[in-house]
Amino acid sequence: MPEVPRSEGASLTATGNSVWLGYDEGGAAQYDALDLSAITVYGGATKHTTSDTFYAADTGNTIHASGIVSVKALRGYSGLTLNISQLNAMGTATDPATGASKAVLSSAGAVDLSSRSLTLTAEDEGLAGQNYALLYSASGVTLPGDTTTEVMRTGTFTSTIYANASVRQSDDGTLLYADLTSASLISATTLNPEAETLSAAALAGAAMAGTLNSFSSADGLDAAAESAGATAGVAAFGALGGGRLRYEVGSHVSVTSLSATVGAARMLQVNGGGSLTVAAFLDLGTGTSKPHVGNASASADNTLYGAGLGARYSFQGGAFLDASARVGRARAEFKGSYLRTGLETRYDSRATYYGLSLGGGYRLGVNDALALTPYARYTLTHLGSDTVSLRGLTSRLHLDPVTAHTLRAGVDARWRLSGTAALTAGLAVERTWRGRAESQLGGIDLKAPSLAGTSGIIDVGVTLTPESVKGLSLSLG
Repeated sequence: MPEVPRSEGASLTATGNSVWLGYDEGGAAQYDALDLSAITVYGGATKHTTSDTFYAADTGNTIHASGIVSVKALRGYSGLTLNISQLNAMGTATDPATGASKAVLSSAGAVDLSSRSLTLTAEDEGLAGQNYALLYSASGVTLPGDTTTEVMRTGTFTSTIYANASVRQSDDGTLLYADLTSASLISATTLNPEAETLSAAALAGAAMAGTLNSFSSADGLDAAAESAGATAGVAAFGALGGGRLRYEVGSHVSVTSLSATVGAARMLQVNGGGSLTVAAFLDLGTGTSKPHVGNASASADNTLYGAGLGARYSFQGGAFLDASARVGRARAEFKGSYLRTGLETRYDSRATYYGLSLGGGYRLGVNDALALTPYARYTLTHLGSDTVSLRGLTSRLHLDPVTAHTLRAGVDARWRLSGTAALTAGLAVERTWRGRAESQLGGIDLKAPSLAGTSGIIDVGVTLTPESVKGLSLSLG
């Protein structure tokens, strides 16, 4: 008996309920026997405030049953949903003697569906070709108004319809069964909300590749120029930064990442008073992404590593131009837990990524300690494709390549605290084009979220140039 909430007027009413018989707490169907033969099951009810009498309230209430369930009676429902499986298979038989013990739902009391809806679902494959016992009552079962229905197979990520199912009644009127002897699986497949976790995780991998590309081309080259300018030879440099991003994709996905660039650089003097800094570097990115979709619990651990080359030409007077290129490998270890079906799945994706950048700016010294640098930078990021297996599923997931174009414009401020340390801060606006993370599950196109959009960025960090190691520069932000 459901809890009855208070409403206005002289009665207490429970409507708009879903009662699940033969399902676990997460909503996953349990294919076994459930004996409630001593219990009258109510979908909803009305209770008068001055008495203890309950009256069945049908409107908006649905009773769901799976496996083989027996009850004393059914009350207070406008819809009945029966989940059929091989437990309910009758072959070509149509008689109550065969179907009584196999029915999804059996009731001691009569069941009248003439003014109620009947929905059929299934999780088994290969149901076509025989009859399935739906509802049995020795006191009689009345057919629903619509006896032609479709059987919906609902999985974790997709739902598929079986066509040509007819609801029939045994000659003595005690058994309803689904005739699937001529049914065939049709291609009307729809996506369930949980599928968004797969496409959102793909988006996060592309986002982290873009973050590493932007960081390496900006903070990495800044550290390279700082280090190379402090010595006449080859100088080591490093940059480390972290951040958190949130992408709205219908639901949303949060990405927490850490990016690092280490390498060696040398500054060459050029006729005319300018200088050219050339650098070779290694990139490393790591982080976690979490798609947030309903009751699904999903996350992906992302790792990226690669190598690249960069150069910055500094003009006499403070202007500069730079460019860089990098290539590497990206790995995403996805895991998801889905309460509705009980599925726990994983996949391991590996793909090649590359990035290009072209930027420029002007370093303006305000005083001996403070410098401002307005800049603009274009980056191109590409993450390759992969096809992976999902644990617990026969369908494979294909992740299409993702290409994003980003333009960032902003101003950085640098405040020198001493000869070996400086504080850095920056404000920027960033616009990304394209960046669609398209994917297919078993050949079905998933929703394609995109990196496209405009973002505001705040950077805060510190740059260290230890005196004990000539030419070494470290940036943390």
